Amino acid sequence: MRLEAALTGDLAKILKQEVEDAEVAVTGGVNEKTKWLQADWRRQAQGAGLGPRVSNAIRAELYPKGKKSMKPAGLVFARAGKGGALGSVGALLQNLDQGAVIRARNVQALAIPTDAVPRRRGGRRMTPVEVEQEFGQDLEFVPRGGGRPPLLVLQNLVAGRRAGSFRKATDRRRQTGRGIVWVVMFVLVRGVTIKKRLDLQKAAQQAADDLPAAILRHYPKRD
Repeated sequence: MRLEAALTGDLAKILKQEVEDAEVAVTGGVNEKTKWLQADWRRQAQGAGLGPRVSNAIRAELYPKGKKSMKPAGLVFARAGKGGALGSVGALLQNLDQGAVIRARNVQALAIPTDAVPRRRGGRRMTPVEVEQEFGQDLEFVPRGGGRPPLLVLQNLVAGRRAGSFRKATDRRRQTGRGIVWVVMFVLVRGVTIKKRLDLQKAAQQAADDLPAAILRHYPKRD
């Protein structure tokens, strides 16, 4: 028995279509897993209590933009801050992914704000200098024994209308002493340890492992 087989049709056209289908599949698969990785990193950031502003700074791009390719690349990154710097977002994510010890440099101590420190526009807590400007008085240094960290406090304050807020007492209040309080604004420490709270590399590896299946899902279905 003799068997024979033959291809029918335009071979060049067939090969061209196969390449185009492969470009669609590979680009679609990389795009899918890039978006998945971005969503996972954002979920981790939210779960670590970083808030929507930090998680929304995690962006994703697919290259080449707007084109199908056999060699696409997906990039997940932290959006650059003002002035072109990667800002605190990239450094924060890296520290929470790897863990870090932050020590005071060029200063004697780090000033850790308490909940009493007002927030600036955008949610950032005021610095010691900004607190002094806000309340019109100098912070008082209060040493403590027993190995406890010293404090920076403000005196002659009264409770504000909003719970947990304070304002400078009027001269009359200061004379009578009614409702006058001392408020701890900052705790001074030599350094702080940031524990690992994210696992960005594990998610990136999972995206890479799932990529072949994602590519197959994006292959065009043809008769």
